[in-house]
Amino acid sequence: MRAQQVHTDEWARFGPWIDPVKTMDEVPPLYRDHPLDLMHARLVLKVPRDIEHRDATPDMDLYDHLVVIDELGVTVLTRNGAGEERRRMPAPPRGYRTDRVDFDDLVAVHDSVNLLHGLVTLRARDGRAISMRHSGSPRGGVGRLIDALREELELREPGPWGQTLLDATVGAAPDLGVLSKRGDIGIAAALRDLRAEHRDVTAWACHGHRRVRPAGDGLSGMWERARQVLSPVTLQGGVLAGDRRVIELLGRHEWLTRGSVPTLSSSRLTVPMASIDRVDVEPHHEYPDAVVLTLRAGDARMPFAVPAHAPMVALLTGGATSG
Repeated sequence: MRAQQVHTDEWARFGPWIDPVKTMDEVPPLYRDHPLDLMHARLVLKVPRDIEHRDATPDMDLYDHLVVIDELGVTVLTRNGAGEERRRMPAPPRGYRTDRVDFDDLVAVHDSVNLLHGLVTLRARDGRAISMRHSGSPRGGVGRLIDALREELELREPGPWGQTLLDATVGAAPDLGVLSKRGDIGIAAALRDLRAEHRDVTAWACHGHRRVRPAGDGLSGMWERARQVLSPVTLQGGVLAGDRRVIELLGRHEWLTRGSVPTLSSSRLTVPMASIDRVDVEPHHEYPDAVVLTLRAGDARMPFAVPAHAPMVALLTGGATSG
């Protein structure tokens, strides 16, 4: 009876919020058999399923993830079938999987939001990516998660690559005015919010959004250029910022977007300098005005597209060549 009452109360309170867990009664029933030590956990969060309350029932497992941060790392429990509500397939057996990343192996935290659809991803040095979908509207829970993980990333001293990058950014004074035009104001606001939370963070480089056109000859090239008239491709703006330990890359949920409607999305990639081995640069395979930068941290790869002559290209690849 007690378990059923807790489950019913959980259903009554269910919503799009990522909530902290402070007592065993607040642990979703699905995860009750996990050996959770709330006394020694630094932060425990439960991430809800991406469904409306009207579609939830008291007998459902309502939380896709339970995130546990302790003194040594982060554990993520993920419900079987998480994120598959909109697919037509047989329901998987009830249960969950467990992923664990020690802080020394955590190389990046990436949070992106497109309208009301959010995705936060933890990247490990062995190449694993642990992703959790969330509602993009209430930001408190995601903010608590990122801040708690960033505190750990800040403890790691930058290596040779990071030291070279820091030397290159001394005196950097990017023209943030390029972010004042329509389409980039949201990125400028994200930078202000970030600096309000982390006073030591400064902007090192930035660029505004711009249209890009494909190369190509023959009929395929003609077709793509004609398509651009009706549905142009935009290379989105971005900001490279950081402090003495951590890089912050701000932009949109995708670096290249198609269409004329303004992009209402955001992306924040948080990477400790200590984790980066090098940065690769290569021409974009389709758009000659763009290049692809890839942050490499062990087996983890974090690519993003920027203008070919954007200031952050020189900053990041200059650090790589001497690292």
